Amino acid sequence: LFFGFFPWSGFLPAALFEIWTEWREARRSMPKDNDRKPGPQDLELFAALWLVGASVFFILSAPRLPHGIGPLYPAAAILVASYWSRCLKEPGTPGLRASLWTLMLLGFALGLILIASPLFYATYIEQISMQYPAARAVELGIGPTAAGFVLIIGVGIVGYFGLVEHRRAGAFWAAAVTIAAAMLIVIVIMLPHFS
Repeated sequence: LFFGFFPWSGFLPAALFEIWTEWREARRSMPKDNDRKPGPQDLELFAALWLVGASVFFILSAPRLPHGIGPLYPAAAILVASYWSRCLKEPGTPGLRASLWTLMLLGFALGLILIASPLFYATYIEQISMQYPAARAVELGIGPTAAGFVLIIGVGIVGYFGLVEHRRAGAFWAAAVTIAAAMLIVIVIMLPHFS
């Protein structure tokens, strides 16, 4: 989920923690008659329970297939959008700097993995070709390296915008452009080599 929902996955831990603390505080201060109207926190709580419940279900199920986390993305998107909106309205939102650093570290790690993937592929091609003989005919080309550099530069720009309060709104757009450019490289340059 962290790599599949990247770059927004950097905000998930802080969003979940904030929902948990808000729910605990609201529960303690709830009137005894329990006559309250649903608010925005209820949607966030629903999305958090959806994300955690479905995650536990798919972790405990026997066939762990990659498409099994597909139902988690809408809940994660609701949580992150709500958290990011709160961060823009209230600059002192807890966990924002840690979320940005998490996003940057995930981006750097993924970028370095992509940059190093041609080297790993060349090193382990013999073992790979034992299982997949057609792997010897595949050349990775420049795609993984280009996508890795785009991610590293892009998350650096996200940090430049996000870690300073008056530029924070630009971090969202920098992250969106970064992931769009990386996916464009994957689709246009990398995938034709594998097909």
